[in-house]
Order: sequence, then C-alpha cells, then structure tokens
Amino acid sequence: MSTRVRIAVTAVAFSAVGYVALVHEEDYRDVAYDDGVGVWTIGFGSTTHEDGSPVQPGERTNVRRAMNRSLKDIEKVEAELRKCIKVPLSQNEWDFAVLVSYNIGQKAFCNSTMVRQWNRGLYEEGCAAIKAYYYAQGRDCRIRENNCYGLVARREREYALCIGS
Repeated sequence: MSTRVRIAVTAVAFSAVGYVALVHEEDYRDVAYDDGVGVWTIGFGSTTHEDGSPVQPGERTNVRRAMNRSLKDIEKVEAELRKCIKVPLSQNEWDFAVLVSYNIGQKAFCNSTMVRQWNRGLYEEGCAAIKAYYYAQGRDCRIRENNCYGLVARREREYALCIGS
C-alpha cells in the first residue's frame, strides 16, 4: 500500500517539475508541423489557438509566445481533469495526469483506464495503464521497425513520474 500524500484535485496544481517534463517531452518547434497523426502542432505541443481555432500549416511562433500558449493549454487541461478525476492524487500523479492528457487529449485521458482505475482507488494500476498507450496510427511502437519507438521511451518516463521514481 502506498504511503504517499494525496490531496484533492481541486487543491493541486501542475508543478514546475511537471512543466519541465512537459517542455522536454513536447520539444519546441517554431514552425507548425504535422504531429504524425494529422494534427498541426506548434510551439510546445499546442494544437489550437486561444480562440479554439486549429493551428495551420506554415504558422510560426517564438519561445515566449509558445510558453504562454502552453501555460494557457495547461489551465484548460487541469480544468477538464478536475471534472473527471474524483479521488485525491499525489503531486506526481497530478503532474502525470496533466502531462499525458496534454499529449493524448483531455477527452481520451478522462475516458481512459488510468482514470477509471484511480477513481476506483487503484492508484498503482492507474499509473501502470499508461503502458497500453504504445500505439501511433495503428502501429505498435514497441516494434522498432515501426519508427515510433520514442513513444515507448516517453511512456516509460511518464510511468516513472506517476509512481514517483
């Protein structure tokens, strides 16, 4: 049984450690790019503008604007997560939730096994459920020839964050 401190999700906020992990995972790009699944992305993984309009091919940004945009994106992610996560979480678990949700989308995260397990009080199982997310466009990224093995390494880092190792 875990002895970590968990607090209500209404009282926890994405940490500086979490933000550094997000910036590292998302990487910075100043020109819009196709993220590999047909979604145009810019900066530190932003797919929309503040008004909700999608990023378009050819758009440009700079580091300052990209950081500001990512912080706005994180605020939206946190608001959505507070609606679907019904149990207290540790800081590591919250940072994990924001980081993964930022990557796969809030709807997908809120409907995931991760959240279902947590909401049942099965914290370790919720963290471990990230290991099912090794697929990109139907390709199993654990197979190196599928040219997406970076996703496997990312999921391992996210799992380590979640369990606090």
